[in-house]
Amino acid sequence: MTRPREVVPGRFYLITRRCAQRQFLLRPDKVTNDVFAYCLATSADHYKIDVIATCAMSNHHHTVIFDRDGRYPEFLENFHRLTARCMNLVRNKRRENFWSSEQVNVVWLADRAAVIEKICYTLVNPVRHNMVADARQWPGVNTYRNLMNGTAIKVRRPRMFFRPIATERQPDEVELRMKLPPELLNGRTRAELLADIKDHMDFAHEYWLAHHAKKGRRPVGRDRARTQSWEDFPPQDPNHRQWKLKRNRVKPTRATRDKLRQQECAARSREFRAAYREARAAQL
Repeated sequence: MTRPREVVPGRFYLITRRCAQRQFLLRPDKVTNDVFAYCLATSADHYKIDVIATCAMSNHHHTVIFDRDGRYPEFLENFHRLTARCMNLVRNKRRENFWSSEQVNVVWLADRAAVIEKICYTLVNPVRHNMVADARQWPGVNTYRNLMNGTAIKVRRPRMFFRPIATERQPDEVELRMKLPPELLNGRTRAELLADIKDHMDFAHEYWLAHHAKKGRRPVGRDRARTQSWEDFPPQDPNHRQWKLKRNRVKPTRATRDKLRQQECAARSREFRAAYREARAAQL
């Protein structure tokens, strides 16, 4: 049994979920991008979730959200369910699970600095994985340009899965717009916050480009990313030390670099789990 999750209104989260067997089931192309953006936009709109940044890689996605009303579990269930059912039709009518069976990784971003850090982590992911030299070159869904420019991704309802008649929950056309909640601005202007994010993104670009250049790696390139088979998956060396560390490490549930804030969050988590155990024991 997995650990219980505390659902509290007014929190920021980083969502990460991988495809089954790490296959390239989200390989970027026009249909995949439209399905991902449409399912994310409709789910976020229905459950009142503010999407701040998102990036769909070939075999996983990262999404930073603000959960104003404490409804992120419903949002995730709907978003991932619709995406999986629709993409299984796109991928030659697959019948197996689309997403990995492991629990969705939900990280509570406990302060403003952590939110900015995870926004940049999300958007720079194509560069971090050495797919392209600039996040804006990634051919999949990456909202760096939309966040900076204040533009929306407009997408029509995918025809291969959704009913042909538009409904309130499944409109014919939607806009996926990146939002900066007032809780994140915290007295600063939107321009000041975007400038801060851009500085972090520039630093992240330089860091990862230098990291890959030091190891003699060249970016895969957007054209090759488009032509990869969706049935493939990244090679893994079971004997590689980093691979072993990633397989065995405990997944984080909260993020902050402030030591005092870390202690406060840890204490709150312990109190919640203790209260949860007592409540569960009372029902048995």
